[in-house]
Amino acid sequence: MKPIREKFLFTVAVGFGLGYGPVAPGTWGSLIPLVFFLIWGGNSPWFWLIAGIFILLSVPAADLAARKLQAKDPRKIVVDEVAGQFLTLLFLPFTGWMIMVAGFLAFRFFDIVKPPPARRAERLPAGWGIVLDDVVAGIYANILLQLLLRIVYPLLSFHLAPWLTLT
Repeated sequence: MKPIREKFLFTVAVGFGLGYGPVAPGTWGSLIPLVFFLIWGGNSPWFWLIAGIFILLSVPAADLAARKLQAKDPRKIVVDEVAGQFLTLLFLPFTGWMIMVAGFLAFRFFDIVKPPPARRAERLPAGWGIVLDDVVAGIYANILLQLLLRIVYPLLSFHLAPWLTLT
């Protein structure tokens, strides 16, 4: 039974194979939650369930994969990006492709810049260090999008070009 569990966790850690991509595997891994967001939006209990499963599995999966790949934070591990992107989209309504693009770009920005305490979280041991910096990036991106969607956008929406509207 243990080998099946390990194979499953490793498969999750490498984003079902997306982590093996030659270019920007973390960016490709960030696309996984967008599929679920496209189906249900971030307000759906189904989205919450899938996000919760990925987030709960992310640390043990990253820990196992790092040991198997014999590296501290190998590029092949993308479950951290998956967890962070899920957190970015959590509780956001699906109102069109603009919110998906904004969520993707906001998460990638915070994942790359790593504002405090994200950079410090990278120093944590094993799976925790791999995952928590992306969790922090996802939380920052979600807060930014919630503020933009709920405060800034309503104030500016009548001034925006029609193609920039979220409806």
